[in-house]
Amino acid sequence: MFPNAISISPNLLFKDVLISLSFILLPWRWKNLRAGDTDIEKILSKQFDNLGVVTFGSGREALYSILVNMGFNKGDEVLVEGYTCVVVSNAIIWAGLKPVYIDIEKDTYNMDPQDIEHKITNKTRAIIIQHTFGKPADMDAIISISRKHNLKVIEDCAHSLGSKYKGKKLGTFGDAAILSFGRDKVISSVHGGAAVIKDKDLYQRLGEYRAALPHVAIKRVLQHLMHPIITYFFVLPFYNIYLGKIILVISQKLGIISKVFVPGEKKAIKPQSFPTKYPYSLSCIAVNQLKHLAIFNKRRREISLVYRNELKNYQHITVIKDFVEEENIYMRFTVIVDHPRKLVSIAKHREIVLGNWYDTVIAPGTVVLKDAKYIPGECKNAELLATRTVNLPTYYRLKDYQIKNIINVLRAYEDICKTNT
Repeated sequence: MFPNAISISPNLLFKDVLISLSFILLPWRWKNLRAGDTDIEKILSKQFDNLGVVTFGSGREALYSILVNMGFNKGDEVLVEGYTCVVVSNAIIWAGLKPVYIDIEKDTYNMDPQDIEHKITNKTRAIIIQHTFGKPADMDAIISISRKHNLKVIEDCAHSLGSKYKGKKLGTFGDAAILSFGRDKVISSVHGGAAVIKDKDLYQRLGEYRAALPHVAIKRVLQHLMHPIITYFFVLPFYNIYLGKIILVISQKLGIISKVFVPGEKKAIKPQSFPTKYPYSLSCIAVNQLKHLAIFNKRRREISLVYRNELKNYQHITVIKDFVEEENIYMRFTVIVDHPRKLVSIAKHREIVLGNWYDTVIAPGTVVLKDAKYIPGECKNAELLATRTVNLPTYYRLKDYQIKNIINVLRAYEDICKTNT
């Protein structure tokens, strides 16, 4: 039985494992490890109302490629949420631009439109709108501001594939959008990403740019393909007895499977092999995952409703606000608590691994904020919430009895807080 662990390949399907095995074990497939045509761009284009789609080696590579092809000058400013992952700020910095961090609203985890207005200067050229955890940002307000100041709009849909705002799909509001197919995103092929482009000229430039990029190194592709295999057969089945954790760590250290970050990324050092094309073998996994997107998201919403109904009368656990005009896919259901380590500890003792996106204003916690060009105090709400948020799992594989176990953890935390007040 697989464990209740929020970040250990939550979307992994057995067919993903079979696809990986086929590329590793069948010699006639070796020639297509890196190159081939799975029609994934056409499939994604239909998902985004027939907009142009260009795939890349990762979501961060897609963002970087968009930025370097939008015609900005060195030192131009890009507004970005101050409650995000370092790969986003890295893409801005590596493109020769300056990230300007926007604070978040306390009850949505998304950009605060008022703070956007305060931080626009005559050097501001673009805004990256992150839909945190799958929840749509305030698109009416932010799009209005961007038009007022003639800013390019890039939607970060790494958490929100399938979410809608007022019936319109996220990723179709701005000039461009990025998708991520990382191991714990909405769909997963271990690594990979895409750019969704509205402007035809930019789409053509991006396609030509991608055509000239190198392929991912074969060793790296094989590490990605080994990840579903090792995870499915050796990590997940033995995770709760620690053997799975040991196998995961050893596999990463020996280079059998890939890590999320390559050396230097956490210090804003650009990898030599960046950006790259999306390997054909991984895109086959993504195509399989896309077939299940509607089922994945439906299940995420169902699980989130269970959490919301349970927590509506709790005094010590606060849930995110929902609005009628939004259709949130809840990639993770995030709660605010005064003692996140306590909640995580209670869960851990019951063999449940909760999430920590984002436990620092620019994640992960090992990032040096100075390298990310972040000045402490820039985003006070983000800094506060980063010390108080915990993610509850919503992934498709989660069983009903596991959800009940999580509910019991939440009740135990609530009871402890009541006792101590």
